[in-house]
Amino acid sequence: MLPAIPSKMYEETKPSIVISHDAPIEAAHEILSALAGLYFAAKAETVGSRTCAMLQKMFEAHRPDRWYCGHYHVNPRIRVARDDFPIPGGTVLL
Repeated sequence: MLPAIPSKMYEETKPSIVISHDAPIEAAHEILSALAGLYFAAKAETVGSRTCAMLQKMFEAHRPDRWYCGHYHVNPRIRVARDDFPIPGGTVLL
């Protein structure tokens, strides 16, 4: 069971920018689908983490203007649903 406090606080404040190490599950799948190699295959194991699950719950509750995450160490921009996710030296979910 995921804790409700971070999600509740996030939903109440509705931040315009989020900075996290990891990405919501939906974004992580999109990021990884565009990448290849053993390094990125190893990163795929983290998509099912409780952290990614909590970030996904938060992302579904409120989509900020920008969401930056650095777990993947790449520079692409991805689109998740209606949201654009630029990834600067880390990752940005927009």
